[in-house]
Amino acid sequence: MFDAIIIGARVAGSTLALQLARQGRKVFVIDKMRRGQDTLSTHFVWPRGASYLNRMGLLDKVLERAPSATRVNFTMENFRFSGEVSLDLLAARYERLHGTTIGAKVQQRYFSARRKWLDTLLIDAAMEAGAEVRLNSSFEHVIRDADGRPMGIEVRSSSGKLEKIFAPLIVGADGKRSSFARQMGSIELEPRRGCSFACFSYFTDTGLPLETHIQKRGRLALAHCATNDGAHMVLLFGPESFNEAFGQDREHHFLAGLKAINSEIAEQVRQGRRVEPFYSTADQAGFIRNAAGPGFALIGDAACFKDQCTASGMTHALRDSALLADLLAIDSIDLQDRDRLDRALAVYQQKRIADSSRYYDFVCLQAEMNATRPDELQLFEALQADAQAANRFVALYGDTLPVRDFFSEHEQKKILRSILLQEPPARLPVHESVLGNPFLSPKPALSQGEAVALSRNCVEFATPPGADLLNRVEDYYDWYRERMTHETFQYSRTLETFPGPRTRLVDDSGRAVKGINFASQDYLAMGQHPAVRQAGLEALQKFGPHSAGSPMIIGNTSISRDLEGQLGAMLKMREVVLFPTGWAAGYGSIVSLVRPQDHIVMDRLSHSCLQQGAYAATKNIQKFPHLDYLTAAALLRDIRSRDQRNGIMVITEGIFSMDADSPDIRAFQRICRENGATLLIDVAHDFGGTGPQGGGQLALQGMLGEVDLVMGSFSKSFAANGGFLATHSPAVKQYVKMYSSSHLFSNALSPMQTAVALTAARIMVTPEGDDLRAKLMRTSLLMRSEFANLGLECRGQPGPIIPVMIGEEKVARVCHRILQKRNIAAMIIEYPLVAVGTARLRLQIMASHEEADALTACHEIAQAVGEARDYCGSARDARFNGESVPGPVSGRSLSPLESSSAEFFIE
Repeated sequence: MFDAIIIGARVAGSTLALQLARQGRKVFVIDKMRRGQDTLSTHFVWPRGASYLNRMGLLDKVLERAPSATRVNFTMENFRFSGEVSLDLLAARYERLHGTTIGAKVQQRYFSARRKWLDTLLIDAAMEAGAEVRLNSSFEHVIRDADGRPMGIEVRSSSGKLEKIFAPLIVGADGKRSSFARQMGSIELEPRRGCSFACFSYFTDTGLPLETHIQKRGRLALAHCATNDGAHMVLLFGPESFNEAFGQDREHHFLAGLKAINSEIAEQVRQGRRVEPFYSTADQAGFIRNAAGPGFALIGDAACFKDQCTASGMTHALRDSALLADLLAIDSIDLQDRDRLDRALAVYQQKRIADSSRYYDFVCLQAEMNATRPDELQLFEALQADAQAANRFVALYGDTLPVRDFFSEHEQKKILRSILLQEPPARLPVHESVLGNPFLSPKPALSQGEAVALSRNCVEFATPPGADLLNRVEDYYDWYRERMTHETFQYSRTLETFPGPRTRLVDDSGRAVKGINFASQDYLAMGQHPAVRQAGLEALQKFGPHSAGSPMIIGNTSISRDLEGQLGAMLKMREVVLFPTGWAAGYGSIVSLVRPQDHIVMDRLSHSCLQQGAYAATKNIQKFPHLDYLTAAALLRDIRSRDQRNGIMVITEGIFSMDADSPDIRAFQRICRENGATLLIDVAHDFGGTGPQGGGQLALQGMLGEVDLVMGSFSKSFAANGGFLATHSPAVKQYVKMYSSSHLFSNALSPMQTAVALTAARIMVTPEGDDLRAKLMRTSLLMRSEFANLGLECRGQPGPIIPVMIGEEKVARVCHRILQKRNIAAMIIEYPLVAVGTARLRLQIMASHEEADALTACHEIAQAVGEARDYCGSARDARFNGESVPGPVSGRSLSPLESSSAEFFIE
């Protein structure tokens, strides 16, 4: 019987075994690798990781063979700067996580070591400390007790012998494809598909310097660092979409890519001697797993995998092993004491999430490998002029300075102060060779204008450079005109008739679509209902067309009170406040209740009104992976461990409109009550249109009347503008009415809109409402089934929204053009509303859609997607043949600012 079993003997597993063995625990370690076996890795350990090794007494031995330095050099486009991580920041980050000081063990040096040597050194250290390490053996199965708790594992030796090993604690350190995590049911959360491809090898006799250099130009980047045995590791990386073409001639493209970034470095590498094959991967999509549960934990890549672009994996593996070992060392926890062990594991999960969630987002943004935006160029220009700020950037990149601290408003103002009074540098020509895929073979070229229309995105224009507020938007207008000319602009189309299942609309150029409509939001077809229309006409006759005032003056009517009562009855909540729009309801509910000293914990994909309301209310905002209540719980516990005095609002939605998925509302409400937090649910897309009596996900999950705050919109199922907030508290209602600016300082919902929403709500709770929801669901199921037959993926759960996945943004835009010509109205959703490379059609179903039209739309869409993919696969952007397009092409790259431009677009 062992105290702990560790599955995986590389950096995370071996160092945890070492530390637990030094605590006097009996540790068993298993790994399928052979002794001295290499693994794909950047080999890089930042000063934060080196400090952990120093604390273990291993750093000096590592540095005997692995070259090290303190300064890291960056060249970002045309700006050069270098920096080192300060001892003070290292010590502060350690104390913040571990609660104790690390003292003289803090180490500023970083190093890069070959894994086949470093892993062997760490395994030997673990064995010297008393751990039993068994290599070349495989983990087979988890052994559980009668309650399902892990109690041991089955191990198969290289000879095929099966053996059972038992311990009260089992730790998975078996990497991104962790078999242990899979058997424990720890699913991958928050997957990020936008990742980089990477290719590297080892070169000698290059003349490259000892210090690590990272350089980014357009959408490509390189890095080189000295490693053991006199070799330099040279790495080329770019967006994952470049990988297929790159792989057609790896050796040639490797040097061509280096040359496109830095011709001098490329020549040094060419003249050097490559001593090993090229190693490459594009399998770097990130994810987070729940890192602990009763009797088990995950560490390193098994707990969270990130793209290689910041070379932080080994540093975080060392952090995880030290954190878990430290928590188990407190009061020398007896691992047979299940309650104390599980409490320690819960704290590990909590602290790990609090330490790493923002950095995970930061790395995922870098991995998209978008070209640099103007505001980012301004930041890099400032870093070039400010050595202290450059040090802090290096500390950010190596995850010593927290992301939130570097991108705080105060820090950014301080960094930029030195350049804001200077004339901006002349706009440099854009290096087209590294904006598109330079590895593609020459193909028929698109026109210059169509190339622009199929590239770029809204985010790059969100922070335009220049002091002239009006003229600086011309770049956006040029892009808009190209998209209009080439029929790839899906926004701002105008209806010329009623928005029913068939309609007529035109775009800004007068091009018309007259046909099947899956772009309008009228889930139960209430806008077509005779009683609903009649109610609007009667309200017009009685009250006129205009509310004529704020609801806090005399803008409301008797219909308003009836509507509040009807909504309260449907939601089983006593009090309701009306707002002029759903956006105003989301924004106003938050800003009225949350104050600057309070905290907000919200789903990363929350709607724009919720995001902007949060940032307007407080800077204390933390985001959890989409739908992940376990991470949300860990964040809540972390906040409460530091702040018992101020409020916490947790924010999620009933149905998320981009993925058509839903959270576990009961679990969210439970964790809120356990931690003294308030839950706000946005039910805009599910209330009325789904669930028994139109109760949406609240009714489907048995949570009507059980949630603290419910806000929603009338624009999806109620055939009206407007929104609401529902609460059990009369005090909250009156307070929100007074302190919500979007309620107090807006005119009330018009009498006609109020009457329409009220009549729709009354129909929803009748048998007719049940029939309408059933008709909508039948159409949704029919279309999802047909899309599956046609080979198209639909995300989420059946309901009024069907996200049909397309992939590349340019394919989606061409698909839009084709569908317009075939008289199908459907909305293309692309970055930044969704992640790069996950563009989709968002179809919105009405109860009045006919089966024939639904099936016709499925087949037209499938054909359009196929044609668009063929078109984009056979036509090559003229810019990539060396022609120049003015203006930077950029996306979301290095600015996870507290109120980022990308969040502005979340809808």
